[in-house]
Amino acid sequence: DVYKRQAHRMVGRLGGTYLDLRRLQMDDGQFHNVDHMNPEGARRFTEATVAALVELGVWQHHGVPVLDVLQPLAFEDGILVL
Repeated sequence: DVYKRQAHRMVGRLGGTYLDLRRLQMDDGQFHNVDHMNPEGARRFTEATVAALVELGVWQHHGVPVLDVLQPLAFEDGILVL
């Protein structure tokens, strides 16, 4: 679709990797409401995201993890703090 192509191009221009998880099988019991996952759903989505990043090799740089994807993230003024 048009949105997917535009998003894919934009992410590529910015040096990122487009990761499409729309086909990830999730059931109604993994959502708090139509827009938000509950803890079970969030865990399922996070595990699938990490697995995809590991498979693509984009979560590390020269074999060294760039980010510990299993730890909480810290932000200051909306910016990720490593």
